[in-house]
Amino acid sequence: MDWLKDVIAPLATVVEAVVLSVVLGFAFVQFKLFRQGEGYLTLTHDIKALMGPCQSGKYFLMVTANIHNPSKVKMVPEEGYCQIWDLRDVTCVKEIKKKPGIWKDEKIVLEPGETQPLHYEIPLPVDYTALMIKTAIVDTRKKSRVHGKQREWQQTSVFEIHPKGGNQK
Repeated sequence: MDWLKDVIAPLATVVEAVVLSVVLGFAFVQFKLFRQGEGYLTLTHDIKALMGPCQSGKYFLMVTANIHNPSKVKMVPEEGYCQIWDLRDVTCVKEIKKKPGIWKDEKIVLEPGETQPLHYEIPLPVDYTALMIKTAIVDTRKKSRVHGKQREWQQTSVFEIHPKGGNQK
């Protein structure tokens, strides 16, 4: 029976090496060079209201959504949108506009630590004085490993337009 142990011992070492190679290969492919965890994004707003040409009766709401990738994984968001709600009457908040992301034709690639601005220019009548602005970025290609839903990152800001300047966020 000693000869059987002599045959099985090297064979067990080979089997262990193959199993370890398969596990490491899976980890390499699944986590892209051992980058850890799911990627995520953060959003911040920069908002300005500019008066339109004289007698136009419009403001131009300039919304810049800064998308930042603080994770260790490269992110390529597919869709996004900017929604505007009228807050003049808080008992009846209604959506004014929803504008899709402007990068549909281009790809946004955010490497770890990188920030990319998205600009929205939205004309609004001057009678809107209080607005709620929501920007969202959606990753339609991947579902969350935890919840199984599309991953979405949002930022919501309240913005007040003063007719004589001094806009506040």
